Amino acid sequence: MTFHGSVANGGLLNGVESYFEDVEFPLARVIDAYRYFGREDVSALISRCLAERGAVGEDDGDALERLELRVDPQYTLEEKDLTAALDTRLADSPGDFDPTN
Repeated sequence: MTFHGSVANGGLLNGVESYFEDVEFPLARVIDAYRYFGREDVSALISRCLAERGAVGEDDGDALERLELRVDPQYTLEEKDLTAALDTRLADSPGDFDPTN
């Protein structure tokens, strides 16, 4: 998932800001994808970060920094966790991964 890579490189808050209105992978789809793969915990974390980000003004750099320092460490998902979630979903719902030609 591209969102995961973005968070790994720039932090959760940066990922939320970057994907909020992304054309290909808008944040709402990212949140749904984590839920689909059984990672409701991550989906909820992203949703909370989004809500908290919305409550902070663009010009309040101190509040944004405090938010970043608080939420970024909460995203502890690793690539192996994503692989496990994919493997589980594939085993539970193999038809979801059939080609759609």
